[in-house]
Amino acid sequence: MNDSMKEAIKALYPPRPTAARRRVRRSSSSNSSRNSYDAASSSSLTSGMTMLSVGGGGGGGTTRAPLRNVRTPSFGASLPKRKANRSRFSELLLNHGEKHIKDWAVTASSSSSSLTNNNNSSNSSFQMKQLEGRLRLCSQSIVFEPRHSSRGIIRIPFRYMAECPSVEENSTVTLRSERCVIMKTNNVIAPYEHVQLTIDFRFTLVHSSPQMMISLLQEIFHAESSTAKSSNNSSI
Repeated sequence: MNDSMKEAIKALYPPRPTAARRRVRRSSSSNSSRNSYDAASSSSLTSGMTMLSVGGGGGGGTTRAPLRNVRTPSFGASLPKRKANRSRFSELLLNHGEKHIKDWAVTASSSSSSLTNNNNSSNSSFQMKQLEGRLRLCSQSIVFEPRHSSRGIIRIPFRYMAECPSVEENSTVTLRSERCVIMKTNNVIAPYEHVQLTIDFRFTLVHSSPQMMISLLQEIFHAESSTAKSSNNSSI
């Protein structure tokens, strides 16, 4: 075959591009697309910075415009608040099997003709004058919980009351006890202090009428007194 015939065949059937040529073509096309994407990103960033900057005076300086609707995180707002004046009372302070029935907001006062001059913690707890707190009616006693934790919780068992508590005209419940128990003074768990003195207590209800309280109290007092008498007769 002469040279003229070979040139004629190459003109009719041109050779296909090799694999190396195809890779070069693909890499050049990907580089061009990446460059176009980078150029678009830089242009959008430049336009955004231009919108945030405002031309200044003759010096050619720029001042940033204030950003609006930007919320700053408030770390203290998400913290839970501690409950103030948390109750110190628990049924664990009562006798075994004794239950708490109901409680009322009261102001308490006390007086005694046989007070000693000792300034111990028990005396300072049961000496009260218009002291605010909660009066709790239980199945075997009355418990007064002062609002201030420095004062001890006073528990007055029914068996140490000479007579049933009564109500005065100004919504005040009065009772006399020959013995009471002081607990959790300064909110400290310690051995109970038993005060063997004749003390007159006065509890004035703040937000409610004493009729419901005195009816429940008299019913429980008489039931407890009859139970105590029956237990004494059986022991004899």
